[in-house]
Amino acid sequence: MQQQLSSREREVAALVTRGMTDAEIALTVGLSASTVKHYVETAMRKTSVTSRVSLATRWRDREGAGCPRPTGGADEPNCGPRRVGGTVPEASHGGESRCG
Repeated sequence: MQQQLSSREREVAALVTRGMTDAEIALTVGLSASTVKHYVETAMRKTSVTSRVSLATRWRDREGAGCPRPTGGADEPNCGPRRVGGTVPEASHGGESRCG
């Protein structure tokens, strides 16, 4: 049986969907990377998945293709750049969007 995610777990799951690392998420939401890791692991347990990719897929399928937004994050068009080869392109709006 799957448990409901807390608001913080949902926020972190949305940022995992954007391809962000624990350190990037920590900077975005103002938490330590170890606290973010805990939220990711808890969200994975509650959604019965075993990887970040599965968590991102489950979140995207459950929440739809809309743009995930952190509660206190910047309002960027198209949810920011798509990761290319494991890195984020330098221009903040130059990459292909993941959700817009």
